[in-house]
Amino acid sequence: MPHYSQETLEPWIISLLQASGLSFTHAQRAAWVFLQAHRRGVGHHDLSFLPQRLLWLEKEGVNPKPVMSLVSSFGSTEVWDGDEGLGEICCSHVTQRAMDMAKTQGLGYATIRRSNHFLAAAPYAEWGAEQGFFLLVFSNTDPCMAAPGGALNIIGNDPMGYGVGRTGAPPLVFDICMAYSSLGNLRALASSGDEIPEHWGKDAQGRPTRDPEKVLSGGSVAPMAQHKGFGMALMTEVLTGILAGGATGDQVRSGGGINTHNQAVLAFNLEAFGGRSSVETRVQDLAQRLKDAQPSLRLPGERAAQKIEETRNQGYGISENLVKSLKEWSVKLGVPTPE
Repeated sequence: MPHYSQETLEPWIISLLQASGLSFTHAQRAAWVFLQAHRRGVGHHDLSFLPQRLLWLEKEGVNPKPVMSLVSSFGSTEVWDGDEGLGEICCSHVTQRAMDMAKTQGLGYATIRRSNHFLAAAPYAEWGAEQGFFLLVFSNTDPCMAAPGGALNIIGNDPMGYGVGRTGAPPLVFDICMAYSSLGNLRALASSGDEIPEHWGKDAQGRPTRDPEKVLSGGSVAPMAQHKGFGMALMTEVLTGILAGGATGDQVRSGGGINTHNQAVLAFNLEAFGGRSSVETRVQDLAQRLKDAQPSLRLPGERAAQKIEETRNQGYGISENLVKSLKEWSVKLGVPTPE
């Protein structure tokens, strides 16, 4: 697998996005989100999604030059319109706004409608943790998940995540969707020929299956812990689409939710809760007690922290197929490719 340094990879991504119509500022921000996600080594919801974004900008009506507008504000809350821009841009915007409000008011909540797929929750959650916030981020998606006991996709798997710092250790960073598996993970498993537990999903005939390809080909994904995951997805629909005045449930466009996703970010300023140092020390104290009780325990964000260190030392590992795709896009867009 080829490896690229950030100094090589970041300008390439920015150039591809600029050639697709983005401003330098927006291209730089989107590139940052992609790199933050990729360095975690999850294997999906990372740079492998960049060709899809370039296609959306070219053919699917995603706006390369969005002008985000404030719809309403009240106290430490804001509702924004994303003007059908890339989700990485829209979610970054409300992440910054939520933190800005929390700096002066302790808490900040910002939501945005008419956005797109935000890639992953972790980059935004990590950003908040690094800036001294307990930050939660939510997104709704197009219907790809069934209700408990059902086989019809009626609601999104609605990802969420959180991040908070801890003294002397990597931040706690949690990034999940409300299904047993994200679609990106299912595609990765299908590509590698791996099976899945039967309770993860059903095929097009509504039968439990161990084949991820059958789940993806007209089947349905089950909500994690059944009614619990479904209830959390409903909560996310309220936090995002309902409060933003955007699309919800089956109103979110199938095939990726293009221009109909909504995100929401809630930021808690740790200075309002005894001071950042004190809170992060308490978080680490809790984490250490948990690990003392179960030494094998791996806390949210610890595996990613190891992968981030590997990326720092070895560069970003990019699959041959992705390199090929990015080079094809480079030729198409007239962008030089790195050596």
